[in-house]
Amino acid sequence: MKGISPFIAVILLIAMTVSVGIIVSIWWTGLIQKQAGIIEEESVTKLKCTHGGILIWDETVKCNFAGATDSLNFTVENTGTIDLYNLKVQIFNGSAIYGPYDVIDILKGSVFTSTFPLKPGWKRSVEVNITPENIAGNAEWINIITQCPDVEDKTYNVACS
Repeated sequence: MKGISPFIAVILLIAMTVSVGIIVSIWWTGLIQKQAGIIEEESVTKLKCTHGGILIWDETVKCNFAGATDSLNFTVENTGTIDLYNLKVQIFNGSAIYGPYDVIDILKGSVFTSTFPLKPGWKRSVEVNITPENIAGNAEWINIITQCPDVEDKTYNVACS
């Protein structure tokens, strides 16, 4: 019985090595392009978010934690130059952080989304419905957060009934 010649064996070995190299190259290129896209998207978001700003008007914060439906009302202003959305509130009562809860524009009756954002310069009266949780005691502070990780505001001036 005859085996393959050494010359053919070398050719087959080279062909297999080149094939594996091409497959790895294609996979590696796709992986690098995907990661580059993710990094680019995060960079654009972070750069854009540096122009964001939000402010809770402290004197307007009122909460009702005594009823069947707990609620929080206050005025919020977009002090930056970009649209803000996905507004959420966290509440701290001295022992636990509650939320995040959706922030609802009282005038429109809806949450802030990318298609209905809080525009730059807008000041809106908002409401936060806190059911089904009941917050025991008073709130020590509230914190509003947005789609931008570093665009938030916290106030310790909370009047509860």
